[in-house]
Amino acid sequence: MCNLQQRNNSEIADERLTNLRNKIDEIDSIIIKQLSNRMQVSKEIAYIKASHNITIFQPNRYRQVVEQRIAQAETLGLSPQLIKELYEKIHAESVRIQGLEGNQ
Repeated sequence: MCNLQQRNNSEIADERLTNLRNKIDEIDSIIIKQLSNRMQVSKEIAYIKASHNITIFQPNRYRQVVEQRIAQAETLGLSPQLIKELYEKIHAESVRIQGLEGNQ
Protein backbone atom coordinates (compact mmCIF):
# COMPACT_ATOMS: atom_id res chain seq x y z
CA MET A 1 0.00 0.00 0.00
CA CYS A 2 2.83 2.40 0.85
CA ASN A 3 4.50 1.85 -2.56
CA LEU A 4 1.18 2.47 -4.29
CA GLN A 5 0.69 5.72 -2.37
CA GLN A 6 4.25 6.85 -3.14
CA ARG A 7 3.74 6.08 -6.82
CA ASN A 8 0.47 7.99 -6.86
CA ASN A 9 2.11 10.94 -5.12
CA SER A 10 4.93 10.83 -7.65
CA GLU A 11 2.45 10.75 -10.54
CA ILE A 12 0.55 13.67 -9.06
CA ALA A 13 3.79 15.63 -8.67
CA ASP A 14 4.79 14.82 -12.25
CA GLU A 15 1.40 15.95 -13.54
CA ARG A 16 1.55 19.20 -11.56
CA LEU A 17 5.08 19.87 -12.81
CA THR A 18 4.00 19.24 -16.39
CA ASN A 19 1.05 21.63 -16.01
CA LEU A 20 3.23 24.33 -14.47
CA ARG A 21 5.90 23.91 -17.13
CA ASN A 22 3.23 24.24 -19.81
CA LYS A 23 2.16 27.53 -18.20
CA ILE A 24 5.76 28.75 -18.27
CA ASP A 25 6.00 27.78 -21.95
CA GLU A 26 2.87 29.82 -22.70
CA ILE A 27 4.19 32.82 -20.75
CA ASP A 28 7.56 32.57 -22.51
CA SER A 29 5.80 32.56 -25.87
CA ILE A 30 3.95 35.75 -24.90
CA ILE A 31 7.22 37.36 -23.76
CA ILE A 32 8.91 36.54 -27.09
CA LYS A 33 5.96 37.91 -29.10
CA GLN A 34 5.95 41.10 -27.03
CA LEU A 35 9.71 41.52 -27.50
CA SER A 36 9.16 41.21 -31.23
CA ASN A 37 6.44 43.87 -31.03
CA ARG A 38 8.78 46.10 -29.06
CA MET A 39 11.52 45.76 -31.68
CA GLN A 40 9.03 46.65 -34.42
CA VAL A 41 8.27 49.87 -32.55
CA SER A 42 12.03 50.48 -32.29
CA LYS A 43 12.21 50.29 -36.08
CA GLU A 44 9.49 52.92 -36.37
CA ILE A 45 11.36 55.10 -33.89
CA ALA A 46 14.51 54.68 -35.99
CA TYR A 47 12.79 56.13 -39.06
CA ILE A 48 11.59 59.16 -37.12
CA LYS A 49 14.98 59.75 -35.52
CA ALA A 50 16.78 59.40 -38.86
CA SER A 51 14.44 61.74 -40.67
CA HIS A 52 14.81 64.41 -37.96
CA ASN A 53 18.53 63.95 -37.28
CA ILE A 54 17.92 62.78 -33.71
CA THR A 55 20.65 60.67 -32.13
CA ILE A 56 19.76 57.05 -31.54
CA PHE A 57 20.86 56.85 -27.91
CA GLN A 58 18.88 59.13 -25.62
CA PRO A 59 20.46 58.78 -22.15
CA ASN A 60 17.72 60.62 -20.26
CA ARG A 61 14.99 58.49 -21.84
CA TYR A 62 16.99 55.32 -21.12
CA ARG A 63 17.44 56.23 -17.45
CA GLN A 64 13.76 57.10 -17.14
CA VAL A 65 12.66 53.78 -18.66
CA VAL A 66 14.98 51.70 -16.47
CA GLU A 67 13.96 53.55 -13.30
CA GLN A 68 10.26 53.14 -14.08
CA ARG A 69 10.61 49.45 -14.91
CA ILE A 70 12.61 48.79 -11.75
CA ALA A 71 9.99 50.56 -9.64
CA GLN A 72 7.24 48.55 -11.32
CA ALA A 73 9.19 45.32 -10.82
CA GLU A 74 9.74 46.03 -7.14
CA THR A 75 5.99 46.44 -6.57
CA LEU A 76 5.57 42.97 -8.11
CA GLY A 77 8.30 41.40 -5.98
CA LEU A 78 10.86 41.09 -8.78
CA SER A 79 14.57 41.65 -8.40
CA PRO A 80 15.64 45.17 -9.40
CA GLN A 81 18.96 43.72 -10.60
CA LEU A 82 17.15 41.27 -12.89
CA ILE A 83 15.11 44.07 -14.45
CA LYS A 84 18.15 46.34 -14.81
CA GLU A 85 20.12 43.62 -16.60
CA LEU A 86 17.13 42.61 -18.71
CA TYR A 87 16.52 46.19 -19.86
CA GLU A 88 20.21 46.69 -20.58
CA LYS A 89 19.95 43.78 -23.04
CA ILE A 90 16.63 44.93 -24.49
CA HIS A 91 17.91 48.49 -24.90
CA ALA A 92 21.16 47.36 -26.52
CA GLU A 93 19.18 45.37 -29.09
CA SER A 94 16.83 48.29 -29.66
CA VAL A 95 19.75 50.64 -30.28
CA ARG A 96 21.33 48.07 -32.61
CA ILE A 97 18.09 47.76 -34.60
CA GLN A 98 17.66 51.53 -34.72
CA GLY A 99 21.19 51.85 -36.04
CA LEU A 100 20.48 49.37 -38.81
CA GLU A 101 17.08 50.82 -39.68
CA GLY A 102 18.25 54.42 -39.53
CA ASN A 103 20.94 53.71 -42.10
CA GLN A 104 18.50 52.44 -44.70
